[in-house]
Amino acid sequence: MLDRFQFSDPSFSLPDVESVLDAVEAAVVDADTPMFDAARQSWQPVARHPEVRAAWVERARFRPPGSGLDLPPLPEEQVRRESEEAAGRRAAYAMVVRGNRFPIEEPLPPGPKHRRS
Repeated sequence: MLDRFQFSDPSFSLPDVESVLDAVEAAVVDADTPMFDAARQSWQPVARHPEVRAAWVERARFRPPGSGLDLPPLPEEQVRRESEEAAGRRAAYAMVVRGNRFPIEEPLPPGPKHRRS
């Protein structure tokens, strides 16, 4: 059976969250080491994994204050502003969906009427 947590070295994997915490304490991996979680099917740094963070806080409760390692705090969620390029791409996609090649803000004036001879 494959271990749950895989790292970039294919010969190194860990079976559970407690093993990951032991590896962090032993400095085998650090907080920024990319880790693949087979259960979540995602790569992320060790310090950003929610189960690892929760287990680390739980483990830290049993230590004297000021001793041991601590994972870095998660960066605050910031509202990302859309770049000009992304805004242009979004507008172009909207035009394709509408079926227009160019945005038409006002209706076109009526064309000349054809006379019958």
